[in-house]
Amino acid sequence: PLDHLFHTAHFKLAALERLPHIGSDHFPIFVKLSYEPEEIADIKTPEATAEDHEEANRKIEKAKETI
Repeated sequence: PLDHLFHTAHFKLAALERLPHIGSDHFPIFVKLSYEPEEIADIKTPEATAEDHEEANRKIEKAKETI
């Protein structure tokens, strides 16, 4: 994916919709967020394992080879 939307943990995704083509090489995206700060305590942040780091480093090195 090329386009991203970043938000804090205070928000939850309520709706995501790809809108009709407008002549660009990107489609417009409609995003509806719900402000729910009380839900932050329920969010569990994933922890990267040593294997995750190794895989990420392998992918980075492989990508560097194509440059």
